[in-house]
Amino acid sequence: MRPILTPRSGARVAATLGAISLLVLSGARALASSGAPGPSPSAPVLETQAWLDDALPAAAEPGTSLRLGALLWDPTLGAPVPAPSTFFRLYSAIGDAGPVEQPASSDWPGHIVATVIVPEGGVGRLEVGVQGSSCGADGCTRSDALYDLRGVGPPANGALPRIATVAIEPVLPTSVAGVAAQVDLLLRPKVAWPGFQAPGRLVLVVREPRGEPLADVSAPLVDAAGGRYRASLVLPAEGDYVLEAATTEAASPEDTFDASIVTIKVLPPTDAPPGAAAPAPETANDVGGLLLAGVAIVATVLAGGLIYLGVRERS
Repeated sequence: MRPILTPRSGARVAATLGAISLLVLSGARALASSGAPGPSPSAPVLETQAWLDDALPAAAEPGTSLRLGALLWDPTLGAPVPAPSTFFRLYSAIGDAGPVEQPASSDWPGHIVATVIVPEGGVGRLEVGVQGSSCGADGCTRSDALYDLRGVGPPANGALPRIATVAIEPVLPTSVAGVAAQVDLLLRPKVAWPGFQAPGRLVLVVREPRGEPLADVSAPLVDAAGGRYRASLVLPAEGDYVLEAATTEAASPEDTFDASIVTIKVLPPTDAPPGAAAPAPETANDVGGLLLAGVAIVATVLAGGLIYLGVRERS
């Protein structure tokens, strides 16, 4: 499997996590007794972006539950970044009711979720941040940092394999050399973003096991609603092959859906399983078959005529 992160991008993620960790490590005991959170107009805003799964329902009634989700995104890497001690903080639209804060959990790397109760004044401003603290001679006080809340995702500059998965569905686990086989690719975004748009085509990468790519086969979109792409694959020689999905030809690791790998066995035509398509017969064999069929028909007619004549003579 190709690595998801290059050494350069790995260093960037490590630096991001290190910066966030500085806000978290020293303040766990202080946060436990800090009480209700207040407004945070002076809280620093991180470079890491937060993209919501969906727009906030402005008409949600006070006291009801909202299931919130957000993608934490590094715009330089074009990839999600995990982060510890994150939270959602929802302010009232009107009135003096304080904000409601809820710690978030991660359901996959870089994506956080939480259930928040709508405050008395209805749905107002939302903050997504990371808990931290500032410590001095008088003790520790809470000091949070906020993510750059950009709206509803997905981010426009994101590498598609980082926010979506592809499942490859060969019609058969085996194929026949020289015979076209239909291969479907099913694209699924990791979040049902309302603005998600599937690209017009994907690429089916063919390679030998543990080998370099042999071919890139175009797979156009055939069902936008179902995220289904279709490729016609013809492999000229028997053997084992690996199929993998990518967004472009000559794909880099960032353009490859690493979890999409499947294997397929290609058989010679004589070993084709029952029901598999066989290569078309040669023209010379067709002519020979037709001649044999014609001779058989003539012989049948002559034999019938002789029997008929013999019957008439005896009568």
